[in-house]
Amino acid sequence: MSVPNLPHESRSDGAATGEFPWFSWRIKKTGRTILLSLSGAADVETASVFAQVLDDATSYGLPVILDCASLDYMDATGLDVLLEYRQRVPRMLLAKPGAAVRTLVDRQLLGGFFPAYDSLDTALTALGPISTRRWIRAGCDIRLFGSWRPRASRGRRYE
Repeated sequence: MSVPNLPHESRSDGAATGEFPWFSWRIKKTGRTILLSLSGAADVETASVFAQVLDDATSYGLPVILDCASLDYMDATGLDVLLEYRQRVPRMLLAKPGAAVRTLVDRQLLGGFFPAYDSLDTALTALGPISTRRWIRAGCDIRLFGSWRPRASRGRRYE
């Protein structure tokens, strides 16, 4: 996905903002998390821009909270971009997702990868004061799906 350099605007509060037709964003580092506020539509027309924005947000290696309150629409292409960048960070949470986003995530059975919360404060609280890294393996919350390992790593060797 080759995209020309997007216009980013750095502000005095450390936030980076940008706009593209039908899509705008704001990336802000808040302590030990990245808050990514999205508005508009994350679909096939804005997928390359969405990928570059997620690349910027996940480059810190910190948990990312996506504020989806103003995100009107997301299609399977937008969800594919989210899945691609989900593996780069310890956790990625959805805050205030609309009905379209929540339905898309639930229909694809991806609630364990993208937990959704009704408010931004609830999402921040869900990260907790201590590291939840021991519960996360391969981007999946093992409290929801159990601890699965490939047969070869259970002590058997295949020769």
